[in-house]
Amino acid sequence: GEHDHLARNVEEILVEFAVERHRPFGEAHILDHQPFVGEQCQSSLRRGELCAVANDPLALLLVDDHEAVRETTAALLRDLGHRVRAACDGPTMLEMLKAAPADYDLVVTDYAMPLLSGGEALLRAREIRADLPGLIISGYAEAQSIEHKPADVAVLTKPFAPGDISRLIAELCPAAK
Repeated sequence: GEHDHLARNVEEILVEFAVERHRPFGEAHILDHQPFVGEQCQSSLRRGELCAVANDPLALLLVDDHEAVRETTAALLRDLGHRVRAACDGPTMLEMLKAAPADYDLVVTDYAMPLLSGGEALLRAREIRADLPGLIISGYAEAQSIEHKPADVAVLTKPFAPGDISRLIAELCPAAK
């Protein structure tokens, strides 16, 4: 059922960065596990490649309706060196953004959510701040069918390795490199 799928989802994300979570925070560290590489998401990250912590921490606004997934993703993003504020749904994220539109460098959102999809939430976010970068995290089946979103947002398919999201954030926010 729905909860089995969610449990697997959380487990996949946790497995991806369990190794990094228990490491002292540093400028960079070596991955000592092989990240998941699915056909849909070819990763150039390989064993031993450096996974650098961001030089310039960004302020990220994270949106996910599942608490466990939200907390896991927030922990990963913080481990990568970023500051994270989290919202449980699209409308909450939009309220946070309206209250302080200049405070965020990037919105990271789940795609499938009950009140507003991640794509719709980002379209509305652009009405508040036109230049705000966005990243949608999606299950593979959904990734093919995401149409209702700003043209220039990135889509990352689950499961993913820390290096994958780190690279995308650097591409979306070049100042952070």
